[in-house]
Amino acid sequence: VNRVPNRSPKHSFRLLFKEQYGATKLKYQVFADSTVKKFDTLVLRADYNNSWIHWDPQARPRAQRTRDAWMKDSHRAMGWVAAHNRYFHLFLNGLYWGVYDFTERPDANFAAAYFGGKSEDYDVVNEFQAKGGTLDAFHALNSLRGLARDPQYQKLGQLLDVTNYIDYVLLNYYAGNQDWGENKNWYAVRRRVPAAPFQYVMWDGEQVLQDVQDDTVSDPYEMPFRLAEELKRNAEFRLAFADRVQKHFFHDGALAPTACAERWAKRAKEVDAAMVAESARWGYYRRNPPFTRDKEWLAEQQRLLKNYFPQRTAIVLQQLRAVGLYPKIAAPILGQQDGASDRAFQVEVTPAKGSRIYYTTNGSDPRVAFTGAITSHAQIYTKAIFFPAGTHVRARTLQDGIWSALTETTFTSASPAAKN
Repeated sequence: VNRVPNRSPKHSFRLLFKEQYGATKLKYQVFADSTVKKFDTLVLRADYNNSWIHWDPQARPRAQRTRDAWMKDSHRAMGWVAAHNRYFHLFLNGLYWGVYDFTERPDANFAAAYFGGKSEDYDVVNEFQAKGGTLDAFHALNSLRGLARDPQYQKLGQLLDVTNYIDYVLLNYYAGNQDWGENKNWYAVRRRVPAAPFQYVMWDGEQVLQDVQDDTVSDPYEMPFRLAEELKRNAEFRLAFADRVQKHFFHDGALAPTACAERWAKRAKEVDAAMVAESARWGYYRRNPPFTRDKEWLAEQQRLLKNYFPQRTAIVLQQLRAVGLYPKIAAPILGQQDGASDRAFQVEVTPAKGSRIYYTTNGSDPRVAFTGAITSHAQIYTKAIFFPAGTHVRARTLQDGIWSALTETTFTSASPAAKN
């Protein structure tokens, strides 16, 4: 949309390094937090959604220039490969054109740089179109049927990294992404070797973090995978989803309130001074007096830090519960109790009435996958326990045949609190 002149004169660009123009790669440390130092392509992002130049008057006061970077930073914080962002001032033939950011395009060269191998080894799918390799494996993925049944669901992992997919969807749910779904703004990459699954990579996350009550969880079309609704009917998938919610939403998880706000504040600091120049260039485009850093930009930042992030995690948790993606049974809370030393940790948990807590210390799940039975390694919690430093504990609550999400922690003298 931002290529249409009457919608936005501030266009995004792409830098392509091709032999007919000179060097085929840019060799430079563009992103300080990336190991990649060679690039075939760089995108120069302008931002359109939630910007001062957007056609929608309601979108303009939300301008921040950091939403897309926050989404990618968050996906990386959840443990996945994500493109990077770096802000700069752009001049076109000496004319100042505003604040932009470099980012990587998740194409085959990107996949090879971060996952290994060569670019020709990869299938890259963007909105059901092949941007590298073929669509054969992706068609096979979308041809799977009967995923509500466990035998079929177990085949899914050969074509889709289910944990990556859950985290990717969960992040977009958290952010209330309004410009994402089955047929827009997503990339999936896969190395073309037997049993190699697709992973989703974050892309174009501008229309996010808007209304704290936004609900994309209940919308069946807000998932970039045609079998998503069938997956939601599989009990094993629902519990796997709940396990990732438990990991990321609680304690020091990547989508817990404090972590989300800290990532936002870090990016906001990077563009704080630059937004004065952005206001001078584009603040007048849709109105006079102009949008400014000190008024609208800071007001939106404070709304996010004081209202959105403190509440959003709990709101989305209730949305997930409503559709069965997080159980009503609470997971155990593990942590160091008063009186424990730095060599051993006392854990005391009060189970809910009618429930039992099962835990393991060998890294296994207390629950047997697919059958829901109690694993032979699991121990039942009956009283306060002392764990030696370095012990990794995984635990679930079982009540009336229903398991809670998985909680786990490694007890160390430096960080005794539960790790989700």
